[in-house]
Amino acid sequence: MKYLVVFLYIIVGIIEAQVIDIVPLQTGENIIPYIHYYKDEGSNLTLNKVLQKKLHWQSTTKKSLDFGYNFQDTIWVRFQLYNSSNKPITRVLEFNNVHVGEIVLYDLDLNKSYISGYNHQSKNHITMTYPFDVNLKVHQTKEYIAKVRSTVTPLSIELQIWKPQVYTKEQIVHQVVLALFFGGVFSLLLYNLSLFFFVKDRTYLYYCAYLSGMILHTLYFTGFLNLYVIPGFYLKDRYLADIFIYLLIIFIAPFVRNYLHLKDRAPKIDKILYYLPYAITVVFILKLAGLISTQLSILFYLLSAPLMLFIGGYALYIGIREAYYFLAGWSFMIIGMLLMALYTTGVFSLFGEFPYILEVGYFLEAILFSIGLAARINTLKKEKIELEAKQILFKELHHRVKNNLQMVISLLRLQSDRVDDEKLQGILLSAQNRINAISNLHKLLYQDESLSYIDTKRYFEQIIQEIQENIPDTRTIQIILTVSTELSINQAVYCGLILNELVTNAFKYAFTLSDGHILIMLYEDGGDIIFEVSDDGIGFKEQKKDETLGLLLVETLSKKQLKGTCTITSKEGTKVSIRFKKV
Repeated sequence: MKYLVVFLYIIVGIIEAQVIDIVPLQTGENIIPYIHYYKDEGSNLTLNKVLQKKLHWQSTTKKSLDFGYNFQDTIWVRFQLYNSSNKPITRVLEFNNVHVGEIVLYDLDLNKSYISGYNHQSKNHITMTYPFDVNLKVHQTKEYIAKVRSTVTPLSIELQIWKPQVYTKEQIVHQVVLALFFGGVFSLLLYNLSLFFFVKDRTYLYYCAYLSGMILHTLYFTGFLNLYVIPGFYLKDRYLADIFIYLLIIFIAPFVRNYLHLKDRAPKIDKILYYLPYAITVVFILKLAGLISTQLSILFYLLSAPLMLFIGGYALYIGIREAYYFLAGWSFMIIGMLLMALYTTGVFSLFGEFPYILEVGYFLEAILFSIGLAARINTLKKEKIELEAKQILFKELHHRVKNNLQMVISLLRLQSDRVDDEKLQGILLSAQNRINAISNLHKLLYQDESLSYIDTKRYFEQIIQEIQENIPDTRTIQIILTVSTELSINQAVYCGLILNELVTNAFKYAFTLSDGHILIMLYEDGGDIIFEVSDDGIGFKEQKKDETLGLLLVETLSKKQLKGTCTITSKEGTKVSIRFKKV
């Protein structure tokens, strides 16, 4: 009874389907337009049910059947092959999709089945696609049915007929081309990595990370990974394919931020790119958790493509020279991303007509970016020379300012020596100490290498030393200085003036009869800087605080210049606590 069903099915198939003469098919001719297919939603059918039921088989004029990410359904394909020659003939039937999960080919004439696919590869598998040998006798017609499923990647079916010798040669050429591609891209990776170690610029590191993600993704997509790099490595879990896509795109935003210098030239756009990797990570996690579909996650990833084009265009508009290389290279990358997206969503595929279009796009993009990064070295050298010239000029400027301030201090000292009024002498001495606090800062800036931050502890020690020399005292006043952070130049100026006022006041008024201690602390607390000066002297009366010029100056500098808060307490001595943001 079973053979009768098969016989009747073949007779009906011959009437409905177009017979494919395999004699002239020798060089990978596509037979998809000559086959019929049926989409088994839910994968409920078996071969017997397919043979017994009258199904609504469909045909297509396309060169591939593309169903996108479809893991629940099975595609049944049927076709008839005919040998019109006067001798037996052998051809290779190739399923030209690296990641088809399972292919079962049924030879209805011999009542045999053959299984292959990504989930059934053996250690002896040496091709990057899935070939089946078909043998036809003289003038024989055979009916075949194929059962195709995907469990990891997009479901796409391409069927081609080859002469065995031609197929073997084509596979060798294909693998050599891919080997050359990966060798070239890996060489560019090593080249840019060496540039990173040479110039210590994070831009090169981000690009190397992106290039590594691209290499890993393409190794997997082409099947080169499990065939040569890690033989026998197969992705049984579809989430690993998502990880490869994630690694491809996650480093793009940090690379663009650094390559185009957006932090200084376009801070708003830089902020968008700063948060983009976090958004991509959230979408990736939602996809892994099954809360959003694959199509939605791919759509979100694709939005980065026009965003990068816009950023490149804007960078070019505002005069960033690196944008030329970026726009040219990113254009090739976008073409590759769009083709991959159209393939994975099942819209259509160009990989049949242009099998190496993705690799060519990636390689051209890598070359253009590498050229741009190489040109960046000249830019960095020029910027370094300009920076060194500016540092020399700034050091000379600080040296001259320090000399001028010392001249002013000398004039005040000469004036003070001619004055007999002790109160007026005290005012002139306070003015000398204030100017000297600023002069010490310019002295340090002239001596140090950095022009952004100074050695704060050394600066404070010089101010304290000047005060001790200008206010001779027979009492023993111990000063305890603790500095655990550094200050920027602007903040150091104001903190130096504040320190001068508070330590001078402590020396003059806090210890009238006895020895004492002055505690100075500068440290960080949750992104803020805390600056505290306290003593164990006699303190002061609260109602007289507003009458003291020094304390008024301290409060003004704290609130107006440092944009912070100032708390002054007088209990068991005097304590001044200032809190401000670190810059």
